[in-house]
Amino acid sequence: TKDTKDTKNDAKKELKQGIILSNGSLELRTGDINNTAGIISAKGKTTLNVGNVDNTDGQLLSQQIAELTTLALDNTRGQIQSKSSLLLDTQNQALTNTDSGKTGGIIAKDALHLSSGKLTNDAGVILGHGIHIDTHEQQLSNQSGAITSKKNLQLDSGELDSTGGQIKSDGDMTLDTHGKKLTTAKSGDTNGIISEGTLTLTTGEIDNRDGAIMGTGTTTITGGELHNQRGKLVSKTGSLTLTVNNTDNSGGLLQSAGDLTLDTQGGRLTNTHSGKDRGIISTGNMKLTTQGVNNDAGLIHAGKNLILDGQKGTITNRNSQPDQGIRSSGDLTLTASAIDNHQGSVEADKQLTVTSGTVDNTGGLLKSGATLSLNTQGQKLINAQSGEKRGIRSGSDLTLEAGEIDNISGMIDSQGETTLTSQNLNNTGGKILSRKKADLTTQAVNNQSGQIQSATSLKLDTQQHELTNTDSGSGGIVAEDVLELTTGKLINDRGDIRGNEIHINTHQQALNNVAGTLFSKKNLKLDSGELNSTGGRIESTGDMTLDTHGEKLTTAKSGKTGGVISQGTMTLTTGEIDNQEGFIKGTGTTTVTGGELKNQGGTLASETSALTLTVKKTDNSG
Repeated sequence: TKDTKDTKNDAKKELKQGIILSNGSLELRTGDINNTAGIISAKGKTTLNVGNVDNTDGQLLSQQIAELTTLALDNTRGQIQSKSSLLLDTQNQALTNTDSGKTGGIIAKDALHLSSGKLTNDAGVILGHGIHIDTHEQQLSNQSGAITSKKNLQLDSGELDSTGGQIKSDGDMTLDTHGKKLTTAKSGDTNGIISEGTLTLTTGEIDNRDGAIMGTGTTTITGGELHNQRGKLVSKTGSLTLTVNNTDNSGGLLQSAGDLTLDTQGGRLTNTHSGKDRGIISTGNMKLTTQGVNNDAGLIHAGKNLILDGQKGTITNRNSQPDQGIRSSGDLTLTASAIDNHQGSVEADKQLTVTSGTVDNTGGLLKSGATLSLNTQGQKLINAQSGEKRGIRSGSDLTLEAGEIDNISGMIDSQGETTLTSQNLNNTGGKILSRKKADLTTQAVNNQSGQIQSATSLKLDTQQHELTNTDSGSGGIVAEDVLELTTGKLINDRGDIRGNEIHINTHQQALNNVAGTLFSKKNLKLDSGELNSTGGRIESTGDMTLDTHGEKLTTAKSGKTGGVISQGTMTLTTGEIDNQEGFIKGTGTTTVTGGELKNQGGTLASETSALTLTVKKTDNSG
């Protein structure tokens, strides 16, 4: 039977510790209801159209559909439960559902629809099989509370504070705070926002410090500033898309089992101190668009391709520990106004492309498995103090375009061809190594105690600026095939220049080879201005052509291992020749044309063919 209570003309219904039971449906129309520690229960459909409701420690139970229309409702430690669907509408008034304990709360075994004003669910329970909550853009507090849907969950609110709380759906979840703040902090590993389906969050500022936001399928988050320090924001099986503002992921985790896209809309990204299992990680492609990045001791890793666009900001990637830094299992593209990779690591299993302003790779690693392209757009490149395992290392062709390059004790290593274009290049104690041909176009080059080497051909053009290649030791400028040096003044004192075939042109500027070595396995062609090879060695296994364009040639004090030596023909065209205690010898036809010849204690000879000297005053004493 139907039990109808119609007291709509009453101002208030007092049911303290009282009981209203219906074996059928229940329809109650009244003013305010005080059901403190009371019971309202129906086996059939329950319909309430009342004023304010105080259900503190009370029970409002329905075996079938419940449709409750109230004003402000207080369900502190109370139960509002339906074994079917439940519709509760407080007509924009406050709904309080706190301290539910193990048996209390607002619970529906089927769909649950809550329409309210401010909703307070602190330590409360809201449970349904498909939930829609709408606070009409008013605040929702879920501190240490639980909102759980066994199916989909749709939540529309104003500011949402779920500190230490849980909002969970076994299906898809859509959450919209209408531009207001979302707090999911201090969730731990078991609470937070958890969706077993897709997850769509549209919000303002997000505070997920020490919190968790977990989607299973496609996860899309649109909001303001994102605070994820030590927090987790994860898509378990699908893509993760974040459109936010300033983002701080220090010690936090942003992770996607698919693609990951983060756009800070002109804000900055901070991703420091990732440790061993935190950072920004995707199984698929990753695209980060942000106004600068701080990744000091952080990890950014893409399972496929990675695009990191720092826009007009600086990418800072200092002090990378093992398994940290910026990494891609596919191609990696970096763009920024400047990059600070001091003691940092940037690694791509495939192609690495860097476009920026100034790059500081001091003690850092820029490494590719395939081609590597770096362009500082005319700004400085610092690649100093690389040690044995760091520096710029390309698994295939290497292209460097920079302003000034500081490679002091640095390493630039290419497994393919090398193309380098720069202003001044300081390679003091540094190494530039190419497994295939190398083409370097620079301004002044300082290769003191440095090494510039190609396993095939090497071209170095300083555009008539000075080339210094002193104190080579085991280094120097070396090509296994043709070596072409086009320079201004060339200083090779105690230096080493070696090639299978050598062409040197100093544009009639001086060449100093004091105690230095120029050695060609085949022919050697040398055009210079004044050439001083005191105590030095200039040697070709093939033919040699040497022209100082009327300037002085000094080959004095050659000792037993120095001098000018050709295993083929020799043609010297020069000005004054100072060969005192020196050694000049050709094997084939030897032709020397010059000015005054000083050969005191020296040797000038052709070993097997004619010797032709066309000189001026000659002193051959001693």
